Amino acid sequence: MGKGSPTVILTAGGNSWSGEWSRVQPAVARITRVCSWDRPGFGLSDGTIAKPTVATTTSDLERGLAAIGLSRPFIMVGQSLGAYETLLFADRRDRAGTVQPCR
Repeated sequence: MGKGSPTVILTAGGNSWSGEWSRVQPAVARITRVCSWDRPGFGLSDGTIAKPTVATTTSDLERGLAAIGLSRPFIMVGQSLGAYETLLFADRRDRAGTVQPCR
């Protein structure tokens, strides 16, 4: 949703889905591109036979972004377990040491 850069990636909490961002996503889309996503088996996402761990869901996010052609820069926003997933995602991708978490 939206256009521009950076792309904001929204990650819901552990037992939640992208619908949790239904009020936030349109507001952010007024100023830049914003995407929310669902872990396998949640919301609009198909299930998986893989054991769901933070590592596997983070890998799913990486593959999903690559499949739709989204590239850096990203602003990662996560709630609860989603915050942990966003930190792992950023850590895996940040080879230059430029990721700075907000507090």
